[in-house]
Amino acid sequence: MTQETKNLIKYKRLGKKSFQNRDYDSALKFYALAKEIKPSDKDIDIGILLSSLAYDLEDEAQAIYEFYSASKQVDKVHTYEVVESLISSVESGFDSMLDPASFDEEVELNEIENGISYEDFKDILESEDGNFKEIFKKIIFSTKVVITKKEDFFEFVEILIQNGYIEMALGYIDSANSVFPSDERIRDLLNLINQIEQLEITN
Repeated sequence: MTQETKNLIKYKRLGKKSFQNRDYDSALKFYALAKEIKPSDKDIDIGILLSSLAYDLEDEAQAIYEFYSASKQVDKVHTYEVVESLISSVESGFDSMLDPASFDEEVELNEIENGISYEDFKDILESEDGNFKEIFKKIIFSTKVVITKKEDFFEFVEILIQNGYIEMALGYIDSANSVFPSDERIRDLLNLINQIEQLEITN
C-alpha cells in the first residue's frame, strides 16, 4: 500500500469521525485533503456535501448520513444517486423558504411546482394527529415546503423551536435577519429559544 493510499484512508476516516462528532469544520478539512488525493471518490463528495449542509440543517444532514451509511452496503451506485437527490431536495426547500422574493401575498398556490404549500403542510399535520417530527422528516426528504407569506414563515420557525429543532430554527433566523432585519418577531423567536434552553437546564 502506497503512502498516498494510506493518507486517503486516514483522511476519509478522520472526516467521517469528525462528522459523527458534529465537528463540521474538521470534517470539511479532512474530506478536502482526501479529495486532493482522489477527486473522483463519491464517498468524499457525499461527506463534503453533508458537512456543508449540516451548518444550516444539522438534523437532516445527520439523518441522511445514517441512511447513506446503511444503504451503501447494499447498492452503492443507487445510494449515491438517492443521497445526492435528498441533499438537493433539502437544500432547495431551505433556500425557498429564505428567498425574499418568495414572500409574495399574490403568489397562487397552484403555481407552486415540486413542493407543497405551507397550508397543505399544516393540513397534513392535522390529519396525522400532529406528529410533527415524523411528518416533517417524511416531507423534508421527499419534497419541500413552499412558504409565500412572512407570517407563515415565522409560524413555521416557531413550530420548529417548539418541537426541538433549535439548530435548524437558528439557521432560519440567521438568514431571516437579512430579509427582515427590523422585524421584532426575530427577537421574539430568540427569546423563545432562550426560555426553552433555560428550562432544560433547570430540569
